[in-house]
Amino acid sequence: MRAAIEIAAKHKVAILPRGGGTSLTGQTVNHALVLDFSRYMDKVLEVNAEALWARVQPGLVQDNLNHHVRPLGLGFGPDTSTSNRATLGGMLGNNSGGSHSIAYGLTVEHVIELTTVLADGSRAVFGEVTPDEFAAKCRAPGLEGQIYREVARIRETYADEIQSRYPAHWRRVSGYNLNELVPAIGRRGTTNGRPFNMARLIVGSEGTFVTVLEAKMRLIRRPKKTAVEVIHYRDIQEALESSSSILETGPYAVELTDKMILDLARNNIEQSQRMGFVQGDPAAIMIVEYAGE
Repeated sequence: MRAAIEIAAKHKVAILPRGGGTSLTGQTVNHALVLDFSRYMDKVLEVNAEALWARVQPGLVQDNLNHHVRPLGLGFGPDTSTSNRATLGGMLGNNSGGSHSIAYGLTVEHVIELTTVLADGSRAVFGEVTPDEFAAKCRAPGLEGQIYREVARIRETYADEIQSRYPAHWRRVSGYNLNELVPAIGRRGTTNGRPFNMARLIVGSEGTFVTVLEAKMRLIRRPKKTAVEVIHYRDIQEALESSSSILETGPYAVELTDKMILDLARNNIEQSQRMGFVQGDPAAIMIVEYAGE
């Protein structure tokens, strides 16, 4: 992998890391040397059940990670609808969420450390650093040191702008995670005081910063029990207006399905057999899941 990147750098050819190709906006298509991680770099390298983390390769499919740690009562929090083919590398690149994101947040909140290859083929590990460690990184030679110095410059120049204008809502996956340059800005725009972690800045960058070789990811303990409620609505507006009240009940997951999707499912030979939970002909349904011990 490093050799391929070194050759690409020598000839000024773009690099495109690719996972399962399940993204919807062309992230895995470009005029570039495509590095497909899904065939060979798809292993679970290490699991620490007590500390709740796993070290994985970027081509590992999300479901395969969950199957690996399920006997331990663990799982990976973000759960995309494409979990049987989406890879962890792709989830890191896109900062993926899923139906349980209201409980577990996005992928950025589950990354601990990333082992990467930089644009010149050099290897670098990005993770949590103290202020003293960050300063030492800024003094380091080579491309890694240059990256830290540039991050320090951007943070010093634009910290006030980021704090005052960065969107406060947490379900945002477009653009770079500039809020991670200012650790005081948390998931929901609140102060959290966590140490700076360069890996969190890399998440969501769609392969434009580094090429990930290994990822140390945080795991979650699976709830012992779950229950699902299906709410039927007369019109879509009624469903939308009820969402705030539903969130106040502390759900584990919330999914809205409108009439168009319901009708398509009814007219599909396979899916129509799974529609027994829908009563009558609602304009929309809200599927609400709760979890507990």
